Amino acid sequence: MINPELGHAVEYYPGANSSIPGPAPLTALITHVYSDREIAVRVFGRTGGAWTKTSVRLLQDREMARIGQEFAKYPDTVRKEAGEVGQQQETNPDLSKQRLTEFLQGPLLSEIANRKLDIGATEFRNDNQLLLVNVEASGYKVQIVVPFEMVAGDAKPATVASNLCHGAVKEIEAMKAEDGVKLGKKTAAPAVPPAPKTTAEGFGGDGD
Repeated sequence: MINPELGHAVEYYPGANSSIPGPAPLTALITHVYSDREIAVRVFGRTGGAWTKTSVRLLQDREMARIGQEFAKYPDTVRKEAGEVGQQQETNPDLSKQRLTEFLQGPLLSEIANRKLDIGATEFRNDNQLLLVNVEASGYKVQIVVPFEMVAGDAKPATVASNLCHGAVKEIEAMKAEDGVKLGKKTAAPAVPPAPKTTAEGFGGDGD
């Protein structure tokens, strides 16, 4: 277990219903420690935004996140130094890649099709501990991030896939809504100036 302290850098993963845009993981700094497994963080987005999140679950000792759960964890490099990353994953990255590939080719692709999303490039990172899947709809592109922890536990793969794709659809809808607001501002009709006064009231003094 790693004792969390103020200022420690962690990786933050938004929950299924989070309004924080991805892709995860996002960089965060610990701003308060409630316990060894509960913290408050300042999350930094990839486009310059920042958010404060309280009561965030900090995964410790090979703990797995629940489906759709918001959580934070220390980077794998830090966890390896603390002995928190299993030897099997560390020495055999093909195992995690195989598990993530099975998840991608099965329930995730099925759910992507059900949500009428177009799939793009896929990529493995962090010694095959992280799967990145690019999807698109209506010209808007987002990235689905699948940590190995999500598919390594007892969670139902179909449920995990549904939650991930639901989050992607919400992110696309938010992007479309934001662009709609911007477009409305750009094309709004100019304000009509008031008509000039034509009565005697509009011609200065009272005649004295």
